[in-house]
Parts: sequence; structure tokens; C-alpha cells
Amino acid sequence: MKLFSAFYIFFIVLSFIQRISGKVTEATGGKNNGKIYLKSFYPVLFILYIIIFTGSITEYFLINREINLSISFLGLLIYTLAIIIRKWAIKSLGNFWSVHIEIKEKHRVIKTGPYRYLRHPNSLCIIMEILSLTLIPNAYHTFLFALFVYVPILTIRMHLEDKMLAKKLGEEYIQYHKEVWAIFPFPVGKKGIR
Repeated sequence: MKLFSAFYIFFIVLSFIQRISGKVTEATGGKNNGKIYLKSFYPVLFILYIIIFTGSITEYFLINREINLSISFLGLLIYTLAIIIRKWAIKSLGNFWSVHIEIKEKHRVIKTGPYRYLRHPNSLCIIMEILSLTLIPNAYHTFLFALFVYVPILTIRMHLEDKMLAKKLGEEYIQYHKEVWAIFPFPVGKKGIR
């Protein structure tokens, strides 16, 4: 398994570089700054992301377990898809993209790109990325933490974002909310905004 360990260390470095470049994009993205709601969500999710990232690494190196390469490959495939879909989502949103629940001055409903199919494709990508980071090294304890801590908090954030967008954009967003799933396979509220 020395070969897998070498691959995993290489993946960790590439993943870290990818996230740092993503943070640069976040810092420079979205020129039409708007009003940010519930600012505490981003730091909480960021800290949990770091815990999951480091937890996966720690679990891999501390627990001597047989690596299931099929699960590792599945995780790598999911991770790659997450990056591709995220780039598509960010490009589709343009200046409306933000890591926060941010309503911009001339905000409108975007129904192009992945937003034709999902209201929160970026959140789906984050879930895919978080879970894949645990699947690649077969870090099952960290996987459960991600599934039962990170995903529910992100789901609450999506629900609150839907409410804020409905309040700002009115009937157009309410109709969009009725027609388009939040994420797949976790369809958070297609029946309407409560």
C-alpha cells in the first residue's frame, strides 16, 4: 500500500492547491456586493471542512485498515465531478455567485447552466467534495461525521437561502422553487417555501 500512500499524499497536495485557488476565486468573485445574511454559516462550514479534510488524513494514517480501491476510485470520480460542476455553476451565476447568503442589488433568478436542473448545484458539489475526501482514503469515521454534521448544516443554509431569495425576488423565485429540486439526491423542499 506504499503506492496508494504516495498517491494519497499527491492527491492531498493537489486538493489543497485546488482549494487555495478556489479561495482566491472567492475573494475576487462577485463585483456587485450585496447584503449578506447569516454571516456565521460560512465560518462554521469552513471550520467543519478543515476538520473533515484533516480528519480524513489523520484517520488514513492512524488506522491500519485494508484500503478498498473501488471505494477510493469512486471517491476520486465524485471529487472530479464536483470540481467540474462547481466551475459550471460559478460561471453560470457570474457576478451573482457568492460563498455567503448574499442578495445583490440587481439580483435575479438564474435558470441557465446547472441551475436549470438544481437550485443549489454548488451545495451539491460541496457535499460531493466533502464525502469524496473521506471516501478516497476510506476514512469511514470521518465520512459519518461529514454526513451527519456537515450535510445537515449545509441543508439548513440552503433552506434559509431559499427563504431570503423568495423574499427578495418574489413570485419568480417561488415558482422556480416549486419547479426545480434543491439538490439531488437530497430533494430539500420542492413543495414550496415555508
